[in-house]
Order: sequence, then structure tokens, then C-alpha cells
Amino acid sequence: CFRGLEHGTARHPLCSSIGTMAPAGSLEAYEELPRNNSNRSILSNENTNAREASVGARRGVVVAVSVVLAALVTFCVLAVCFLALPASKDQDDRSEHDRHFEKHLRVVSHEHEREDSAEVPVLPVTTSNTSTATSTRTSTLTTSQTSTTTITTLPAPTLFCFVIMQADDTDIALMREQLANGASIYGCEEWAVYSDIKTWLSPGPPMRLETTVVEADLTKTGHGNKTQPNALQFLKVWDKVREDGRYKRSNWVVKVDPDTVFFPQRLKANLMQSKRLPTEPALMANCRAEGHPHFMFGAIEVFSKATLETLFKEGDRCKKELKADQMFEERYMSHCLRLLKVPMVQDFDLLQDHHCDFGEPTVPCTADAAVAFHPLKTPSEYKACREQAEAHWKDLQQKKEEEWEKKEEEEEENKKTNEKVNANGVDEEQAVHSEQEKKTTMHSNEDTKQHEAQKSTASHTAKSTGPEAKESSHSHAGGKNAASAKDFAEHRAEEREAEEPERRSEGDAVPVAVAG
Repeated sequence: CFRGLEHGTARHPLCSSIGTMAPAGSLEAYEELPRNNSNRSILSNENTNAREASVGARRGVVVAVSVVLAALVTFCVLAVCFLALPASKDQDDRSEHDRHFEKHLRVVSHEHEREDSAEVPVLPVTTSNTSTATSTRTSTLTTSQTSTTTITTLPAPTLFCFVIMQADDTDIALMREQLANGASIYGCEEWAVYSDIKTWLSPGPPMRLETTVVEADLTKTGHGNKTQPNALQFLKVWDKVREDGRYKRSNWVVKVDPDTVFFPQRLKANLMQSKRLPTEPALMANCRAEGHPHFMFGAIEVFSKATLETLFKEGDRCKKELKADQMFEERYMSHCLRLLKVPMVQDFDLLQDHHCDFGEPTVPCTADAAVAFHPLKTPSEYKACREQAEAHWKDLQQKKEEEWEKKEEEEEENKKTNEKVNANGVDEEQAVHSEQEKKTTMHSNEDTKQHEAQKSTASHTAKSTGPEAKESSHSHAGGKNAASAKDFAEHRAEEREAEEPERRSEGDAVPVAVAG
């Protein structure tokens, strides 16, 4: 305190009382203070109070920090639990409209489309060969050949589908009915409905779906059987497609009329079976009629991504050289793509229409391979055609599955039969081989026995020939009948000739003495 008083910086409460007893800045004031117990008690009490206040302050800080940390930990735990556990969905509390809306927003996946689960087709194999030759002075030529095989697979088709809808009750009713059932373009990965007015397709909740407005007067294109050249108005829609840019996320683009019953899954199967590449520009002719062997009809138009990129890049040339105001949109697109050197390919399975099939009626909608049916003008006609096509397709796929199952059973039976025949063939071969071994062994034993018997007979004959010859010689030498002796000699010579080979085989030939 005195040092603080000396510099005028004393802050302790006790210092102020000391300052009243001695002048500030005087160190000697400490010496003049009375040395009694009261001063000591004052100092002790002040120090105790200060220590208690300091400890209390520290305790308060610790408690506050602990509370804050506990709150943070609790918040983190709750946040982790909220993020880790999926939100439960109470199906009973959901409204009928919500379930219906989610149903028609999902991508339609028809179970009868077996082609979607088929293996991805492989394009023809391209083989490149590289040969290197090395020659030496000894005129030796060494050639090595390296073969490289490249396999190209088709990407799975993804579709951006759109409709150009007029602002009339018929088209609006058709598009709302299709959305409610998840049909037509609503089964594509990306879709859009372009119109010259903004109107709802689904009122919501959970969300409101509306048309995309195009700055065009679609009433000038006519309607139904009273259509008019519409290329100028529809080209504004194509400009909107390019501006929108959603087509870039898909490898195929499909334009469909509102009254066209369209099956996206069938189109995907068609593209996979025909092995069409989205990287190759192509004008797909889907119609044929008397006097017109192939052309593109506007009820459904299918373009690869490469085709649209060519159109958007070089399409200004078409606008300059073609008279769009006098042409229908599909005719303009056909002439434009031909002008841009895009090749035409034919695919008459894309559309079933009485304008395209030499007058064959569209209804009933039971064409086996048709991707789309046109025209179905009212929601009831549209629904009936779609149900007919789906039922027919289901029956067709069921028959195919039965044929495939039957074929698999036959193949399995043939496989088992072949395995059995092969097994029996092995057993028969082993039996024949064993029988041959037995016969060979038997013949070998018989030959051995016969050889031993011949050997024994030859040995016995060789032993008995000498004495008989001597006895015969002596008996006939003294005889008077020469003819008998001659006959006997001839008989013995024949016996000798018969026995000679046996003696030679044994190596013990014995000369026969014949008297005569």
C-alpha cells in the first residue's frame, strides 16, 4: 500500500484508510502505525474476504463454462441422431393425393419390359494387327504379330421427352390424365410440356407442376384435322429446348404429340435391339405410305444427342435455304437434316398410325413391336388404347417366357442325356477293353500250353526214334524181301519229314539211319 501511495496507484480498500492516517508518498508512515492486534485483524479479515471473493468468481466461471459445454455436447448428439436416423414415414397420415402424386412422379417401370433386363449387346469386334520384321545377314526373317481387340458396348438409353401443347381443353385434359397415370413422357428420365400459356399439370401439394411457356402463338398451327404449316411456331419450341439445356443430360430426345400413346420402355428396348448409338447423327424415318416409301411423321420424333447437336450448330443454314413458313415441322426437320448430310435410317416399329401403315387402323392397339400409337383424341380413348397395348404386351411376354422356359428345360434334358451317354460310353469302352484283355490272356495261356505240349511230344519222339530205327534196320537187313524194306524206308522218311520242323525248333535234330 505504501508503495502504491508513493506512486499514487494504491487500489486496495485498506490503502485508502492508511492514506488518511499518513500523507501519501511517505514510507515512514508505516513505521508510525501502531503495532497492535486490531491492525492485524483488519489486514487478516480483508485478505480472507478477498480470497473468498476470488474463489467464488473462479467457481462461477467454471460452472458457466461447464453449462455451456454440456449444452454444446447435447446439441451435437441430437444433431447426429437427427441426421443418422431416417425420417419415419407414417403411411396412415399421408393424404390420398400425396400417394397419388408420388405414384405418377415415379419413373414408370413396366415389368413386362423384359428387354430392359437383358444383357447389353456388344458391337462387332474391331481387331488391329501390328507386324514387325527383323532380318540378319544370314537371311533369317523373324516376324512377330500383335493382336489388339477392342470391344464397344452400347450405353443404356436415357430419354428427354417433351410435348408441345396447345391451350385448349382437349390437350390439357390429355396431359393431366397422362401425368396422373405416369404415362407417356412422364416415364422418361427428363420431361417438359411446352405451351403458349402457363397452366397447371398437377395443382399440388406437395408441389405445383406447370407448363413451360414459349413465346409462340400455337393457335396458328391449327388443331386436329385442320392443321396448318407449323414449322415457324415449332422452331421456337426447339430454340427453347436448346436454351433449356436439359437435353444434354440424356442421350436421346423424343418429341411426342399430346394424343400419342407412347411407351418409353419399349423405345429403350428398340434402341438397344437395333444397336443405335447416340453419338451417331441419324434421321429416323418412322412412316411409309403409298408413294412415300419412308419419311418422318410428327406424332413421334426420335433424335440422338449427336443429331440435335448438329441441328443446333448448323441449323441457321436451314433457316436461310428452306421456307419454314410453308412447311410442317416434321417435313422441315427432315429436309433440314438431309441438307446437313445426316443419314436417314428406317424404323417403322416406332409408330402405329393409319396414315403410315397403308390404311391399317390404329385401334385395337395390339401391334407387337409398336413404340407409339396415334391418334387417340380423348382421355377415354387414350386410356383404352394404353390398357390394350399393355395387356397385349403382357400376354406376349408371358408366351415368350413360357417358350424360354420350355427351351431351357429341353436344353437341360439334352445336357443330362449327353452326360449319361458319355458316361455309358466310357463304361462300355472300359468293358470292351477288359474283355479284350481277357481274350488276350486266354490266347496267351493256350499258346503256352500248346507250345509245351509240342515240346514234350517232340522230345519223346526224338528219344524213341533211335532204337526203333536200329531194330528195324537189323530186322530188315537180313530179310529176303526187298520190297518190304523199301516200303518201310519210305514210311520212315515221311515220318522224318513230319518230325523235322519240331526237331529244328528245339535245336536237337537227330539223323535217322535207314537201311536199304
